[in-house]
Amino acid sequence: MHHRSTRRLLVVLVACGTPHAQPIAHHVAPVAAPSGPAPTVALVDGRLVITGLPAVSADGDEVVIADEAHEPARGNPALTLVARDRQDRELVHRYVIGFDESEDATLVRTRFADANTWLAEQHRALHLVPLRALAVTGVDPDTLHHRADGDGISIDWQPSTLAISRLGAAPFTHATPTDWLVPDRPMYAGATELCSNPAFLDAASVDTERAIAVVTISYMGSDTCWEPPSQHHVVPW
Repeated sequence: MHHRSTRRLLVVLVACGTPHAQPIAHHVAPVAAPSGPAPTVALVDGRLVITGLPAVSADGDEVVIADEAHEPARGNPALTLVARDRQDRELVHRYVIGFDESEDATLVRTRFADANTWLAEQHRALHLVPLRALAVTGVDPDTLHHRADGDGISIDWQPSTLAISRLGAAPFTHATPTDWLVPDRPMYAGATELCSNPAFLDAASVDTERAIAVVTISYMGSDTCWEPPSQHHVVPW
């Protein structure tokens, strides 16, 4: 029985245009600073509660992401906060909590208080704007979804190419790196049976003003061939 990866990674992509296509959007700075609340993270009754993430800076140059995961056996959560620039370079990797720490109430209070202090600092400095989530087509957990739509944007990802179109215009396409895919490998040393983890588009969010799309690539797995963590990538269009 296949199941989805429970780890979520968020990806931002540069959409490279076809020769005759018109640009979907342009990165324009500065954009008026927002006045909304800072993003927050919390652990409530063993469940991660995340508000306002992923978020992009008002100038469109930085993205803050909540990289959350859940342990398959016990369901315990883990959380890391990641900041990436517009070229997908990691700026900050801020560990919050791991699978084996979520039942320590004192540790949870301290770690999440520190995380929210950092998020508030980032919001004051960057004027973070939450991205809008798109709807991923289909709900069948055994389906390799590849499309997300909403806010006038359509995103379609095949194993080597991601296409972004706005309001039905000609799409921009981006050849995705091979490391978005997980190669087949033997189940164990010397085995002839292969472990395979097909990839799919798990989630997507956008900010059309700043020309940012955040997508999550996850993997299928089984009881004998566990799926690897989902990937976070940040790239502008």
